[in-house]
Amino acid sequence: MPDEDRAKWLSPYDFKRLSQELGIQGNRDAWTGDEFTVTPGTAEQLPDVDVPDGFEAVVRGHPDNTGFIYIGTTQAQAQAHTIPLGPDDSYSLRVSNLNLIWCDIQVAGEKGIYTVEQ
Repeated sequence: MPDEDRAKWLSPYDFKRLSQELGIQGNRDAWTGDEFTVTPGTAEQLPDVDVPDGFEAVVRGHPDNTGFIYIGTTQAQAQAHTIPLGPDDSYSLRVSNLNLIWCDIQVAGEKGIYTVEQ
């Protein structure tokens, strides 16, 4: 990713701080988000975070990644690389809890990002 594009990317923490300063809250009063990593070849559940009715969880490949993260609604789907996300790709899932999403990763140490409106 070119440096000028990377400068435009905000981490979930920076986005939350900026949106609060500007009074931008989206459809809800707050949201949560964080980076995560898992062991390659072993899909793991995302953390226990409730997703309000009518909203979606968003999972994104970290823009600095060189490989893919893989998501699914079962461990088998994630390990079968059903939904691949490259660097800066995102995917929305309508689930009741973030822990219903499983993730695998191609390259050790690389990250995914999740966000959920609260």
